[in-house]
Amino acid sequence: MKNITILLFAFLVFLGGCANNSSQEQKKQEKEKQRKMDSLALKIAVTPTLDCLPLFIAKERKMFSAKELDVRLMRFKADMDCDTAFISGTVDGMFSDLARTMRIETKGLPVQYLSVTNKSWKLIANRIARLKHTYQFNDKMIAMTRYSAIDYLTTKVFESVKLKDPFYRIQVNDVAIRLKMLTNNELDAAWLPEPQATMALHRKNNLLSDSRDLKVSLGVLAFRKKSFSIEHKKQQIKVLAEVYNAACDSINKNGLFAYSAIIKKYCHQSEDVAASIKYDKYQHITSVSNESKALMQKYLGSN
Repeated sequence: MKNITILLFAFLVFLGGCANNSSQEQKKQEKEKQRKMDSLALKIAVTPTLDCLPLFIAKERKMFSAKELDVRLMRFKADMDCDTAFISGTVDGMFSDLARTMRIETKGLPVQYLSVTNKSWKLIANRIARLKHTYQFNDKMIAMTRYSAIDYLTTKVFESVKLKDPFYRIQVNDVAIRLKMLTNNELDAAWLPEPQATMALHRKNNLLSDSRDLKVSLGVLAFRKKSFSIEHKKQQIKVLAEVYNAACDSINKNGLFAYSAIIKKYCHQSEDVAASIKYDKYQHITSVSNESKALMQKYLGSN
């Protein structure tokens, strides 16, 4: 009887070991399957800004899945974080600005542009500082990011302004923190994209400059050039362009208010802000102009 009990115990241990090995093997297979799916997916870095809205809509309205396209939107708080992911190869593409992407190219990473975007920036002054003109910026602080479109815009806006004391360019990468510092009276002014710019204006801060008045388009949707040499990635980008165009058509037809819940989810702004944003028509996929590239080349050459 004792021997039978020992044998039965040994048999149960053996079965448990087999089950455990089977479970571990299954987990290993699932992990490998997920790794392959991740490597095949098209990964795009996005920030909480309205230039990314066509892809936010495509994700939420299942426009990607309708085309059997696996797109992963990798959400970051700052353009600098997008740059890091792009350079490391964590993402295939990103929404950015032409100054940033061309600077990345000078560091040795080939970049290919899918399209310009409607990204724009506003220079907004803290209402407490009572700044209404650029000539008032003696010894003032402007929040922006170095080696970027808004660094270029700062130079452009102030190039003909004579100041007794220079202003200070304060590096604040996270756009949400930039907005918070402006509204908390920690800065004199800040460059903000949408929808953060509209939120700042809702709080009675002063608009000093709008990049759209300079008639230059610097927002871009860019990819690592290597992605276009991989056939399945190249096909994914082609389908992505179709989805992007369709989403732009939807925005232009229905207005931002129709997507206020999506804007709230991805951009962390209230729905009433979306309804009051004054925005340009969303363009279909459009090539980056040689004029814009030459402009940024000149800017980068002097910095």
